[in-house]
Amino acid sequence: MKKPGQHLIAEVPRRQAKVEMTIGIDLGDVWSHYCTLNQDGGVVDRGRFRTTPKAIEKWFTDVAPARVAMEAGTHSIWISAQLQELGHEVIVANVRELRAISHSDRKSDQVDAEKLARYARLDPNILRPIAHRTVQQQEALTLVRARALLVRLRTLR
Repeated sequence: MKKPGQHLIAEVPRRQAKVEMTIGIDLGDVWSHYCTLNQDGGVVDRGRFRTTPKAIEKWFTDVAPARVAMEAGTHSIWISAQLQELGHEVIVANVRELRAISHSDRKSDQVDAEKLARYARLDPNILRPIAHRTVQQQEALTLVRARALLVRLRTLR
């Protein structure tokens, strides 16, 4: 009778479950460009939409929950909050830390959107994600800065 065989191959822990869809968004003041990747990294869709709350809601409401990556900037605060409310996983990238995007020779909105999507799909930590301040934190910071300005103005004499 044979002895039960020993497992000769060690089991490798599986990586985190892959996200079905990853969307990279290059935010602009009027138009924002996007690139959508499927689970295998193939480009499914590219395009642009207006950078308005109404356009974000219209475009993202019918999209299945996805991982969405965008650069930190003026519009990223309200867009990231709106996308999270719609059920998406949002990564706000600190582009100053990511030279591949900020110092690229091939810089365009479409290329930046695709790079954001590819980095977010593979390893979101590459993007050095940031967390925006909450409304309460921003209000407190504004108050502190206003007080500091008043003190500086009073002591100029």
